[in-house]
Amino acid sequence: MLLAAGAWGCSPFFHGYAVEGIVEGTDGWPLALWAWAAGRRRWGLSAVFVGLSVVASWYLGACALLLAGLAGLRDRRAWLGLLGVLPALPFVVAFGGAFSGGVPLDPSVRRAMGASLTIPRPGSFSGMHPFAMNTYVGWVLSAVLLAARPRLALWALIPAILSLGWGPWYSLPGLEMLRFPYRWHAATLAILALAAARSADRWRHGHVLGPLIVLESLLLGPAEPVIPGAPVEVPALVLAIDGPVVDVPGPVALPPGVHNPSRPRSRWVLYFQTVHGQPTPWRPDFNSVGVAAEPEPRLGPLLAYDRVAGGRGGPLDPGTVKGLETLGLRWILIHGEDPGLIDAEALLEGLIGQGAEVVDHDSSHWLVRMPDNTSLHAVPQDPPVDPPEAAR
Repeated sequence: MLLAAGAWGCSPFFHGYAVEGIVEGTDGWPLALWAWAAGRRRWGLSAVFVGLSVVASWYLGACALLLAGLAGLRDRRAWLGLLGVLPALPFVVAFGGAFSGGVPLDPSVRRAMGASLTIPRPGSFSGMHPFAMNTYVGWVLSAVLLAARPRLALWALIPAILSLGWGPWYSLPGLEMLRFPYRWHAATLAILALAAARSADRWRHGHVLGPLIVLESLLLGPAEPVIPGAPVEVPALVLAIDGPVVDVPGPVALPPGVHNPSRPRSRWVLYFQTVHGQPTPWRPDFNSVGVAAEPEPRLGPLLAYDRVAGGRGGPLDPGTVKGLETLGLRWILIHGEDPGLIDAEALLEGLIGQGAEVVDHDSSHWLVRMPDNTSLHAVPQDPPVDPPEAAR
């Protein structure tokens, strides 16, 4: 069963979760324990692990219910595992209320997040890998399945078809709320891993296949082998922020499936917020679902300096500062290190011309105080005249 453990726990599917920073990637264990309990015919425990799968993740819970339902076709006692959803119902209700965009989802959104039928580019290759979502099975695991041809593997066609993201079944209650159909791959992978492991157990050198699967997943899988990180330092000037602040550039909502280079800006919109503790008028989107692409109109002039939003720089719109003041803003924090920021010099000149004041700056940030913010006195220093090249 080392093969099953490697194919499941070390799969590019779960590794892709980690690369994208999705916490659900740590929650594959309840479904694996359900498979163990069902295989041992410990039906009470199987219900416990179905319930834990539902609590751990909306998608993992869906996979657990599907697998328990399929297992019951062979042994009806496996359906007892479905009882595990009852104590988890409060969590199901909470999950359902978390979708601000309502249901059913636009079918095009779901199809964009469906499984890809193309051969992926290995994540170990150099270059940018904007998406870590994948339904990669692997060449070694596929070879084992083709050699053994276990009938059990045919059941994997059901979640595999669901993972494509299209079909009349997505109008059914519950299924219409699943926005990331590729995550049915957890069920596909569980079936294929078990089917291959059963076959390999009968082979003389089957024990070497598990490590081979892990190695091949790291080298040829579409997820980056090394999980990317981000700096934890916060600029010292952030400590001066004592009121509502707008970061420039800010988050931009783009269509589902489109690489969004504004996503890393969550670091200063949300992570810096844990230091200064002040609200922001930006509304980070929930994976492009439920949030209008157009931001609050009074923030619109700031998008003229954001390459991701299609801005081109130039003079600041008249009345911009007054409009920002009506939002209750007291500070503007400009991030020159972001390649999406353009024409920072024109932005700063426009803000100063409308009464705002640069009170602090470092090599890549400018802290600007709104005209009616009298809580702090300006730091006596000249505004920068030569923004970094990346900010132009």
